[in-house]
Amino acid sequence: MIKTVKKILIMSGLTVFICCLFMLPITITAQNVEKQPDGYWRVGLECGKSSPFEVKGDIPEQIRAGNQVSDYHDYDYYYYYPKNIEVNREHVSWLAGIKAEYAFGNGHFGIASGLRISGLRYSLSSPYKYLLWKIAQDDVYTDYVRLDRICQTNYSLGLPVELRIYPRNAKKFVKHYFKIGASFNCLLSTNNDIKFYDKKMEHYKNAIEEKFVSPSPFNANIYSSYGIHLGKEIHAGMEIILPGFVVGKNINSFVQSYSELGIRFSVDVPLYLLQKQKQ
Repeated sequence: MIKTVKKILIMSGLTVFICCLFMLPITITAQNVEKQPDGYWRVGLECGKSSPFEVKGDIPEQIRAGNQVSDYHDYDYYYYYPKNIEVNREHVSWLAGIKAEYAFGNGHFGIASGLRISGLRYSLSSPYKYLLWKIAQDDVYTDYVRLDRICQTNYSLGLPVELRIYPRNAKKFVKHYFKIGASFNCLLSTNNDIKFYDKKMEHYKNAIEEKFVSPSPFNANIYSSYGIHLGKEIHAGMEIILPGFVVGKNINSFVQSYSELGIRFSVDVPLYLLQKQKQ
């Protein structure tokens, strides 16, 4: 987790530095900026990526030890092995969307909403060579298949609602802001990707998927962020998503709830500027 935070902070700092260098000539030459009305609409695009800050979930009970014990793991079927919690987890999420924002209070406040497509990818793998998944068990034998990885990706359509606050002069070229928001999400589709250690065992794919817990069709996440906008009229922005929380259960088959730390980029333009160019 500490390594992930460091990577995000380093990437954020480099992005801000590059944006400042790129926008410096515009800052020097910008003149006669159109006066902003007190209340007006802005439209824009956003995209971002997040990594987990805290994840709550259970390893499927069918997963057992990997091949760290003995040479018996060279076979397809095994006697019973105790459950092993040493499982590598990978959690990545991303989003992209379009939003409209109404700015008011001399540009110090903004209320935004729109549509957002998001994806959540979560995978399980062994710190050794493979995972063992229990297929069947009786009084004498327990049957396993060997897996390289189990991965599930969930795609959702969200309705974000956000309040943005510029604590200082909102008409400066570089503006700092705070944001609080919530996104109400509907599950669109789920994709399961199961990689078998032995290709001949791929016919067990449906039997394994039947044991997965079904993801919840609806959930909501509440979050806050701190960001920077560059530009007086056309805004290019970057913000750090602070850990929030998810309302709902079974976000996917292996995650009950989570909070994230991430980065988001955006660009938006005031509608009055677009209308002026049409005239």
